[in-house]
Amino acid sequence: LALVRDADFEAFTMRVKARQTGREYAHRDLVFVFAYRDAAHFAYAHLATKGDDNAHHVMLVDGADRRPVTTARTEGVAWGDGWHDIEVRREGTHVKVFFDGGAPVLSAEVPEGAGRVGIGSFDDTGRFRSLRVVRP
Repeated sequence: LALVRDADFEAFTMRVKARQTGREYAHRDLVFVFAYRDAAHFAYAHLATKGDDNAHHVMLVDGADRRPVTTARTEGVAWGDGWHDIEVRREGTHVKVFFDGGAPVLSAEVPEGAGRVGIGSFDDTGRFRSLRVVRP
């Protein structure tokens, strides 16, 4: 994970261009972190090729193993080998994640609380550019 330093966000919109550079398989992923307080307390949007119990969810790590808090999701995302526009919006407890400007691919309810934001991958490699985080 790579986290933005010295800034905590509660309500925000994060926009980033992302490119997944790993091999194609069901859990091919990139993650978009928010509400990061420490390694045992944060949330993240896990965008994967195919959703299952552990992939393509909004996950919460709250002093225990990660657990999905997703309220709606698509079947997955088509990473291909190009760049994609990712947007994560958080307003209060509501989170929506968008892929290439379409309808939300993930929606969730998360606990209130500010924290750092960031980018990364659970198991794979990727590239990121043009990261921008704005408060409403």
